[in-house]
Amino acid sequence: MNQASFLMSAARSAVFSQTAATTGGHSGLGHVPGSALLGYAAGRLYTRDDIDAFLIFHSGKVRFLNACPVSPSGQPSIPVPLSFAEPKRSRGGVDEAGRLTDRVVNTTQAPDDTGSREQLEPLSAGYISRDLQIADNRREYRMKTAIIAGDRRAEDAQLFGYDILSAGRYLWQIEWDDDVPPDQMEAVLNCFTDHDIRLGRSAASEFGGAYSSQKITGLTDSRSWNPSKSPVILCLSDVALEDGRGAPAMSPTPDLFGLGPGRLVPEHSVIRTRRWSPWNRAVGRREGERTVIMAGSVLTFSLESDADPSHLCAGVGAFRQEGLGQVWVDSPLVAGRKPEAVASQASRLEAKQRPALSRPSVGVAGHGSPVVSTAQAQMHRLESEAAIEAQAEDWAGQLRRAAGGKMPRPAQWSRVAAAAASARVLSPDDGLARLKKELFTADNAICHETDESWKACRKAFMNLLDHDARHVKTGEERLAAIESMARKLRSKAASGKVPS
Repeated sequence: MNQASFLMSAARSAVFSQTAATTGGHSGLGHVPGSALLGYAAGRLYTRDDIDAFLIFHSGKVRFLNACPVSPSGQPSIPVPLSFAEPKRSRGGVDEAGRLTDRVVNTTQAPDDTGSREQLEPLSAGYISRDLQIADNRREYRMKTAIIAGDRRAEDAQLFGYDILSAGRYLWQIEWDDDVPPDQMEAVLNCFTDHDIRLGRSAASEFGGAYSSQKITGLTDSRSWNPSKSPVILCLSDVALEDGRGAPAMSPTPDLFGLGPGRLVPEHSVIRTRRWSPWNRAVGRREGERTVIMAGSVLTFSLESDADPSHLCAGVGAFRQEGLGQVWVDSPLVAGRKPEAVASQASRLEAKQRPALSRPSVGVAGHGSPVVSTAQAQMHRLESEAAIEAQAEDWAGQLRRAAGGKMPRPAQWSRVAAAAASARVLSPDDGLARLKKELFTADNAICHETDESWKACRKAFMNLLDHDARHVKTGEERLAAIESMARKLRSKAASGKVPS
């Protein structure tokens, strides 16, 4: 099996619907689904005469995996196992650095270990790196309303909203089997190598993440595939199992995973399911409904004899070409009562690239670029993100002190964050100029001088854009810090608190 890794940096928010429901609150995904990445490649290659469309996009021999957020330490992430729980009242499962503490319990290995202790509840986090750090995929819910054409007024009973995946960094892989022709895979990889791509709902208008895709090297698969008589399977993505008649199988058995006869151990398993009908833009309609076992589910089997799970490295079940069916057998994360960290991939990268620092000509076998450039770029990004967050906290405190407790409403901070996010698509100079206009000088400026809610802190806010910052150095970092600051103040204002 072969693999190529890509790092995507999103400059704009995007919407990826979790279901096809049109009533009730909208639910979005916390990652970029593999189906969106497959669709992007198919839109460019499907009709080419030199491409075997069935082999690349339907056979499952080429798999476009989900793009999950990168952790603050620069590590890839996976969905948090649904078996992880923390005390319901005292909590404390995640420390200030965003890492799991010893208060987190893996309930599949300790289902009856609560006794008279405090009641547990599932850990409220979306993604986690293999070194036990929460990967922050920032989410927001934005309300909208339909407008009557010509009347410029809201349509009755047409209030709706979007669960939005905010800008950030996401890591994903393409996997392909050895019998896929190299020339065809080269065409697929070229679709994502050093390209800006747009994904998500309304990609041509308000939403649609502007993802800058860059191929990286040096990442390895840390999963092991050892024979076992009692395997524990962690679902890294949704899994679409089918029985012998092609119907969805929501009660998994070992034979559906190719592990032979045996049974599921319910008391040591946590299973959730969901269903949705994906939209196919090429044909202009939804495909058939899919019922799947959700990512993060933990399945424990008891087999009649040891079974080799190595065939599961290519996934299991249907729709594997869209990233479904990815699993991890006997993961250290869910092997014991407490989560156990897995060796950091970043550490392995650093260990490989240090000898190359004094010998720049040394590269990675089979690749054209040295690992050192990837590691240095990753370090620079981490330093930049830390500076942005520090500056955002500093500025939030300045505005609070200037306002004397009379801060604008949450909706106004949402408008500031959206304006800053839009300005980041432009060059730093043009972005800052545009943001100043939208905030202060336009006829419908967000922080207009006649708006009483901004009166107390408007002057201090203007100074943030005009004077040197303590932590950030570039215009791009300044824009990112303003967006982060606005989101922090919006969240605190909504909860009735203001950061000090």
